[in-house]
Amino acid sequence: MHGLLRTLQHRADRALSLAKGRLWQAAAVIELAAVGCCCLQIVMGRSIPEQQLQRLGKLFSALTSGLLAWPYLDLPFTAWHKALAAQAELCSFFLQGCAEARQQLAGGLAVPGVLGRLVAAADEQGNRLTDQEIAHNLLLVLFAGHDTSSTTLTRALANLQDHPRVMQRLREEQAAVQQRRGGAISADALRDMRYADA
Repeated sequence: MHGLLRTLQHRADRALSLAKGRLWQAAAVIELAAVGCCCLQIVMGRSIPEQQLQRLGKLFSALTSGLLAWPYLDLPFTAWHKALAAQAELCSFFLQGCAEARQQLAGGLAVPGVLGRLVAAADEQGNRLTDQEIAHNLLLVLFAGHDTSSTTLTRALANLQDHPRVMQRLREEQAAVQQRRGGAISADALRDMRYADA
């Protein structure tokens, strides 16, 4: 959790510095932060290397932009075709995660995240979801988390950009909390940030 929060903070700071009055240039960085940093790692229940996060973020962007692109023809030059290819690659990533999670469960280990819950879930008769069903459910969770997270982050950063004194006060509060807590940002540290919570 500490690494996830630190990475999200770094990406949000980077987005703000890149924006410099051009909010929509920062939107791509914010979306990648929302997808890669928060949603995907929470869904999988583990850290994902930065390079792989970037690749998955690009796939997700191709998927989301292609789903709404017309014409809906599966031809190599269309956005729809690229979206279908991205979906297949994302599902492959999730299927690999399912296989790893099932091995961990078979070995008596707990599997964190949404993936762990779905792999371990069984109904009253003991029936479990197939890996394909889990992969598609994880994709759905990723869609839901992406839209809300990226919209919230974009609006928050836009408001902070318009109010530099508020931004400065938040940075000062964060620095003070980090100093008291040894530099780490955690859920407890976030609770100590009264101004940010207002």
